[in-house]
Amino acid sequence: MMRSGNMPHNRFKQHNRYPGRFARSPVFSRHRRDVKMASVLLTTRMEMPMFAGSMILAVTLIAFAAWLQWSESNGWGDGELSETELDQRYFRQRGRSRRRTNLIIGICGLLILVAAIAGGGPIWIAAWLCVTLALATVVGLAGLDVLRTHRYHTAKMQDLINRRSVSK
Repeated sequence: MMRSGNMPHNRFKQHNRYPGRFARSPVFSRHRRDVKMASVLLTTRMEMPMFAGSMILAVTLIAFAAWLQWSESNGWGDGELSETELDQRYFRQRGRSRRRTNLIIGICGLLILVAAIAGGGPIWIAAWLCVTLALATVVGLAGLDVLRTHRYHTAKMQDLINRRSVSK
């Protein structure tokens, strides 16, 4: 038990009886340096999987957008099926919409790449916020594509019914 003369006035506040003695000690400064290096190593180890994951996601999105665009222009071949002006207008609008959507997906990949390279901080936050908004826009454009396709199929069915009734 300490004598009352050695007790500090505030029991939560630590008083240093030897000011400056331990602050300049090589043992404590080495300890401070080791703690600082350990925190840097720990931060680096935690950021490495996030960097690798972001790189994989960015490359995947960019490759996916490029493949979607290639398959839209070269792969499916729906353009030859256009018999009427309604078909041509629908395929032209669908091609423009999908090109825009593929561009947004590719931009998301580039933003994720920027976020991965920039690391944590305001650039990382801004890039991921832009990715979130862009992907929400892609979902909205997909919904509009569904409505356009539904309208096209309804008009196409009506056109086929009209042709059939005229041919009878």
